[in-house]
Amino acid sequence: MRVDIQQPELFTAYFSNEIDCQIDYLISGISTDSRDVKEGDLFLGIKGEHFDGSNFVNQAIADGAVCSLAESGSKSDNVFIVNNVTSLI
Repeated sequence: MRVDIQQPELFTAYFSNEIDCQIDYLISGISTDSRDVKEGDLFLGIKGEHFDGSNFVNQAIADGAVCSLAESGSKSDNVFIVNNVTSLI
């Protein structure tokens, strides 16, 4: 699933506050499927019954996501590791 963000500046400020980290890029969409990522998206690596979205973070970033939330993996400037991705959305 993918949605466009109607007010990227406001959402980016909100997201930056939620993860307690200053970010220097705009988030223009949100995707939960790495195959649907567009340039400027936030990828949500949601862990489900059959798949762990954390396994697709690198692919999402390579395909244009500016950042990602995941429950496992390596933290970086644009990959944020949290206990539960769905608790932030």
